[in-house]
Amino acid sequence: MAATSTRERSAALVVAEAGLWLTLAGGMLGLLDVLRRVLAFEWLFNWGLAANPTWLPDWMGKVYPPSLPATLNPASPELRLPALAWQQTSDGTVDAATGLPPVSITPPVQATVSWPSYDGFSAVEMLAWVAPALIASAAVIAGSWLLLRVVRSARTGEVFTMANAVRLRWLAAVIAVGGLTHNALSGWGPNWILSNSAAAAYLDTTTYTMSFAPLFVGLVIAAVAIIWEHGVRLARDADGLV
Repeated sequence: MAATSTRERSAALVVAEAGLWLTLAGGMLGLLDVLRRVLAFEWLFNWGLAANPTWLPDWMGKVYPPSLPATLNPASPELRLPALAWQQTSDGTVDAATGLPPVSITPPVQATVSWPSYDGFSAVEMLAWVAPALIASAAVIAGSWLLLRVVRSARTGEVFTMANAVRLRWLAAVIAVGGLTHNALSGWGPNWILSNSAAAAYLDTTTYTMSFAPLFVGLVIAAVAIIWEHGVRLARDADGLV
């Protein structure tokens, strides 16, 4: 029975570590994507880093053209939604043009704003563009590494240690601070970029949503860290009494 329990625990640890390594790899791929975006901003090389960046592939800006989701402004006359006419018939109310059941089109209407290349973006716009992805990737890498250290400590049977309590505290901070910052920038940043674009008059760039879920998750993990640390201290006191 004990051997079976040990094998099950070892298998669970292997699965947990493999999943965390995959998460770390995902975070690294996210950082590479941020690097790809930065390299595609030709203005970066006009700051004296390279007067004529011939080594920068021409296809980079074409294969990865910048685009952002947007919400059309219902007050814009050019993009006003059509008012579908209804009519009364012997079969009831139908659409006047098709005779099908009546429908209406109401905002918000989503669209995609695309640029042919990254030319013309300012340094601040670039920062607003890549910051959410950079923060998300960094938070994933840091959080996965902290959890991986906790899981790996289980191999030696020393999970309930002060070091792991500190790691949980850091994990709570990474999730709360990193998550909130990411959500704020990913909500505000695209709207700000769109408000400076040629399509600003046709878009609703005044509202965005932000989730506070990372803060609550961080608080829960912080509470677990406090309980964890208290348990470690009680265990030490108990060992001292023996």
